[in-house]
Amino acid sequence: MPRRTLRDALTGWFAPRESAGMAHAGTVLAHHAERLMRTSGVMSVGVGTDAAGDPAIIVGVSGHQAAEVGLPESIDGVPVLVQEVGRTEAF
Repeated sequence: MPRRTLRDALTGWFAPRESAGMAHAGTVLAHHAERLMRTSGVMSVGVGTDAAGDPAIIVGVSGHQAAEVGLPESIDGVPVLVQEVGRTEAF
């Protein structure tokens, strides 16, 4: 029997599990990320999960513009969640 490393054991516990829904959300984001990033007030985009654990596109917007961004509720069946983010600076 092959010996498992600690990293192998922890990966099963803490790594996000790939699912068809997450893969679909990633594909949708890949097709729409550039357009989303060109939206005024959008600071970041990514794939994550909603409160129920279902795949979603997460869009980070600067706090003072969160209500003004006007993003769709979903894109190709994937919910779009807006998160307020603080000021970002390049280092």
